Amino acid sequence: MKYRLILLTIFLFLGCTSTEEKANPTLTYTILKSIEIPIEADVQYAHSQIQLVNENEFIGLDQNFSKLDVFSLKDGRFIKSIHFEQDGPNRIYPVSSFYYHNKDSIFLFSLAASSFQLINDGAEVLSLFRMDDNKYPSEISDTIIGADNRFYPISITQNEEWNLPFVYNSEKGELIVNTLPETYLEGFNDRQSFYSAPIISNFDLSSLEFTKFSGRWPKAIYHKKMAPNNPFTDFSFNADSQEILINFYNADKIYSVQKDKFFKVRSNAAKGDVTLFDIESKKEYTTEEELDALSRDEGYVKLIYDQFEDKYYRIFKHSTHNQEENIHKMEAEWSLIAFTPGFEVLGEVKFPASNYNFLQILPTKEGILISKESTFSKHNNEEKYEFDLVTINF
Repeated sequence: MKYRLILLTIFLFLGCTSTEEKANPTLTYTILKSIEIPIEADVQYAHSQIQLVNENEFIGLDQNFSKLDVFSLKDGRFIKSIHFEQDGPNRIYPVSSFYYHNKDSIFLFSLAASSFQLINDGAEVLSLFRMDDNKYPSEISDTIIGADNRFYPISITQNEEWNLPFVYNSEKGELIVNTLPETYLEGFNDRQSFYSAPIISNFDLSSLEFTKFSGRWPKAIYHKKMAPNNPFTDFSFNADSQEILINFYNADKIYSVQKDKFFKVRSNAAKGDVTLFDIESKKEYTTEEELDALSRDEGYVKLIYDQFEDKYYRIFKHSTHNQEENIHKMEAEWSLIAFTPGFEVLGEVKFPASNYNFLQILPTKEGILISKESTFSKHNNEEKYEFDLVTINF
């Protein structure tokens, strides 16, 4: 009997060790160079979103002053602004996000007007696509809890808060954008609608119709009575493979649209420190409770595809629930998890708190460009537009 107990103990021990979570390899990074662009006194900027135009230039959306700003990385200088007209034939609605394809094809999305506009770099409006009466096919709407067949596109970029852009797939002539169902549930019940609906949609620019709906929410965390309060996801698009990967703020899994399957890409710093809300209750939670969760909770805040290295980077914001003061999420430590298109995790590198704007990261041929433009940065210089160009040491 004694030996049976010993053997049982050994088997249990081996079972526990074999299923133990394997940590990601720890990586380091090297700052290749710092880029400083002097800001002229009459140039105002507060970019909610940035994108590479080519290997030497990037463009930023300034919602406050209704314009796009173009900068040279090579020369370290401001080039020009593309100002949006408020009236007339080239009137542009309030812009919440954009996608730059080329100088003759710049797509703008307005959350307020629920529409896309196509402009050129002279801010001339070439096309308008209104999206205020969108309906799911019946086979999809029948599967959504507490909603009729209507939905709306959503793309938000807000400086230091949200970075949920859309993309243009030039190969298929379509826009890919997040969508949310219109729900009739009250209170936090509406999260049941969101978490049972598709996540992204494809808008065909020829037929002017939404032709495809993709994405599922991980059941382990979102399909429960107590669930996170964050129906906003971001996604990455690989133009070469046509793969779309969906990133979930509060789940360690990533969803592959091509494979219709979830893959685990977990941070070493993840502790499951996520605030849960009763989404079956009609109770309304206070704004303070919601904002506290969004600010303090750990979260996978961004997923980026590096076309130059054929790698993905998942950005993880560490929890700040152990901080005595309620600090902004931009002041938290964060990590970058690198993995291959085959979901092999290459490693994880930790970055210091408060130095960078981790929502604005651009892969380039030379390395990864990380913005230092954050009002919460200890070293922010308002007279310069600053980046660090870094390389990950694999």
